[in-house]
Amino acid sequence: MSEEKTGQKPENQTSNKQSKNKLNINTLFNIILLAGLIVLYGLYFLDPRDKQDVEPKDIDAIEKTLSDATINIGFVDSDELMQRFTLAQKMREEMLAEQRRLESDLTQKQRNFQRRVEEFQQQIQRGLISMEQAQVKEQELMQEQQELMMLSEEYSERLQQKEIDFNVELFDSISSFMNRYNVEMGYDFILNYSPGGGLLFGEEQYDITDDFIEKINEEMGERQ
Repeated sequence: MSEEKTGQKPENQTSNKQSKNKLNINTLFNIILLAGLIVLYGLYFLDPRDKQDVEPKDIDAIEKTLSDATINIGFVDSDELMQRFTLAQKMREEMLAEQRRLESDLTQKQRNFQRRVEEFQQQIQRGLISMEQAQVKEQELMQEQQELMMLSEEYSERLQQKEIDFNVELFDSISSFMNRYNVEMGYDFILNYSPGGGLLFGEEQYDITDDFIEKINEEMGERQ
């Protein structure tokens, strides 16, 4: 009998390891729930005489089981982060400044074009230019109008690309900081919360938004 148990032990260990590797989030939560129920049962439902027989080492073992089974989770409100993150604020200001500059430049060119069109119309009405000159001028104005349309598209694409670059830089900055932040905090999961997003609800005790924003802004201030 002893030899049979000895022979089966490696297979059992391999099976246990494979089983552990297949645990998913739901299984972990079930373990936590089961461990909590065991503790509650021991505290409230066992006969008081039985409680007196519980050794301190048994209590320590239960506490260790609960500690090992606990998943440390936090979530960050992404909308709040984008509003209060100093780098995001700086990028928004730069984006708005660039948008105003391009819009002002395009508006000024459109006004100049409109003025030349009105001058051309007045010249035709007063008979100040010949038919041949009018045709040449009309072609010039049509070409200028086409160029203005292309410039408008170019400015729009430039702003879109700038926004993409900003988002990439923001994502890289936040992701990089999050790794350093979690070295100190030791979370198993840091979730993203935004209205209408995948995380529909989170208890306030797991909301680490304020602490995360404070620390990332502090680090950004030290770098400047």
